[in-house]
Amino acid sequence: MPDAIVYTPASQVTERHALVVALEAPPNAGKTYSGCRLAKGMADAQGRRFAVADTEGGRTLHLRKHFDFDVSMIGPPHTPETYLKAAQAAQAAGYGALLI
Repeated sequence: MPDAIVYTPASQVTERHALVVALEAPPNAGKTYSGCRLAKGMADAQGRRFAVADTEGGRTLHLRKHFDFDVSMIGPPHTPETYLKAAQAAQAAGYGALLI
């Protein structure tokens, strides 16, 4: 039996966690565009820029006419360690959000 679930007033919680969002939809449904809108909003709220780790050979670049972002082209191998390094690099550079 799992431990009991306990709710605590949010005002008493001091630990923070990163926000991770997964978008799922058919091809050409607007996942990347929506992700850029979300990342821009999150970064703007902090007065920062957002970054994109493009894992699809530059497919994100068509959105540069709509959004101002910095990009890193991420090639194989597409391992959890690769994504961790991308996230750590974005955090170290001070970006307000990272879209992968």
